Amino acid sequence: MEIKEFEKILLNIAVCAISCDGHIDDLEIKELHLINEKSPYFSQTNLTTSLNNSIAIAMDSYFTFENSVFNELNKYRLSVPQELTILEISMALIAADNEI
Repeated sequence: MEIKEFEKILLNIAVCAISCDGHIDDLEIKELHLINEKSPYFSQTNLTTSLNNSIAIAMDSYFTFENSVFNELNKYRLSVPQELTILEISMALIAADNEI
Protein backbone atom coordinates (compact mmCIF):
# COMPACT_ATOMS: atom_id res chain seq x y z
CA MET A 1 0.00 0.00 0.00
CA GLU A 2 1.32 3.41 -0.92
CA ILE A 3 1.96 5.95 1.82
CA LYS A 4 -0.69 8.34 0.53
CA GLU A 5 -3.35 5.59 0.57
CA PHE A 6 -2.40 4.57 4.10
CA GLU A 7 -2.48 8.18 5.30
CA LYS A 8 -5.98 8.62 3.86
CA ILE A 9 -7.21 5.46 5.59
CA LEU A 10 -5.47 6.44 8.84
CA LEU A 11 -7.04 9.89 8.78
CA ASN A 12 -10.52 8.48 8.15
CA ILE A 13 -10.09 5.94 10.95
CA ALA A 14 -8.98 8.81 13.19
CA VAL A 15 -12.18 10.68 12.29
CA CYS A 16 -14.18 7.55 13.12
CA ALA A 17 -12.45 7.43 16.50
CA ILE A 18 -13.16 11.07 17.35
CA SER A 19 -16.72 11.10 16.06
CA CYS A 20 -18.00 7.70 17.23
CA ASP A 21 -19.55 9.21 20.36
CA GLY A 22 -21.52 11.71 18.27
CA HIS A 23 -19.46 14.67 19.41
CA ILE A 24 -16.10 15.92 18.24
CA ASP A 25 -14.33 17.62 21.12
CA ASP A 26 -11.70 20.31 20.52
CA LEU A 27 -9.30 18.22 22.61
CA GLU A 28 -9.55 15.41 20.06
CA ILE A 29 -8.78 17.77 17.18
CA LYS A 30 -5.84 19.24 19.11
CA GLU A 31 -4.53 15.74 19.80
CA LEU A 32 -4.72 14.85 16.12
CA HIS A 33 -2.79 18.01 15.22
CA LEU A 34 -0.18 17.16 17.88
CA ILE A 35 0.18 13.69 16.41
CA ASN A 36 0.60 15.27 12.99
CA GLU A 37 3.30 17.66 14.25
CA LYS A 38 5.28 15.07 16.22
CA SER A 39 5.12 12.13 13.86
CA PRO A 40 5.43 11.24 10.18
CA TYR A 41 1.96 9.66 9.99
CA PHE A 42 0.39 12.36 7.83
CA SER A 43 3.48 13.65 6.02
CA GLN A 44 1.88 13.75 2.56
CA THR A 45 -1.57 14.87 3.60
CA ASN A 46 -2.90 18.40 3.95
CA LEU A 47 -4.30 17.54 7.34
CA THR A 48 -6.56 20.54 7.85
CA THR A 49 -8.36 20.27 4.52
CA SER A 50 -8.64 16.47 4.61
CA LEU A 51 -9.69 16.50 8.26
CA ASN A 52 -12.41 19.09 7.70
CA ASN A 53 -13.76 17.16 4.70
CA SER A 54 -13.82 13.86 6.58
CA ILE A 55 -15.42 15.41 9.66
CA ALA A 56 -18.16 17.00 7.56
CA ILE A 57 -18.96 13.66 5.94
CA ALA A 58 -18.84 11.81 9.27
CA MET A 59 -21.10 14.28 11.03
CA ASP A 60 -23.59 14.20 8.16
CA SER A 61 -24.03 10.45 8.55
CA TYR A 62 -21.64 8.68 10.90
CA PHE A 63 -22.81 5.16 10.08
CA THR A 64 -22.48 5.71 6.34
CA PHE A 65 -19.01 7.19 6.87
CA GLU A 66 -17.98 4.35 9.17
CA ASN A 67 -19.18 1.71 6.70
CA SER A 68 -17.34 3.45 3.89
CA VAL A 69 -14.10 3.59 5.89
CA PHE A 70 -14.25 -0.06 6.91
CA ASN A 71 -15.18 -1.18 3.38
CA GLU A 72 -12.16 0.73 2.09
CA LEU A 73 -9.97 -0.73 4.83
CA ASN A 74 -11.03 -4.27 3.89
CA LYS A 75 -9.59 -3.77 0.39
CA TYR A 76 -6.04 -3.67 1.74
CA ARG A 77 -3.70 -6.05 3.45
CA LEU A 78 -2.06 -4.06 6.19
CA SER A 79 1.31 -4.83 7.69
CA VAL A 80 1.63 -5.34 11.44
CA PRO A 81 3.27 -1.89 11.87
CA GLN A 82 0.38 -0.30 9.96
CA GLU A 83 -2.18 -2.10 12.13
CA LEU A 84 -0.36 -1.00 15.28
CA THR A 85 -0.22 2.58 14.01
CA ILE A 86 -3.99 2.53 13.49
CA LEU A 87 -4.49 1.26 17.03
CA GLU A 88 -2.05 3.78 18.50
CA ILE A 89 -3.70 6.76 16.79
CA SER A 90 -7.22 5.55 17.55
CA MET A 91 -6.55 4.95 21.24
CA ALA A 92 -4.81 8.31 21.67
CA LEU A 93 -7.73 10.12 20.05
CA ILE A 94 -10.41 8.20 21.90
CA ALA A 95 -8.74 9.05 25.21
CA ALA A 96 -8.05 12.72 24.32
CA ASP A 97 -11.32 14.10 25.67
CA ASN A 98 -11.36 11.80 28.72
CA GLU A 99 -14.67 10.27 27.56
CA ILE A 100 -14.06 6.66 26.63
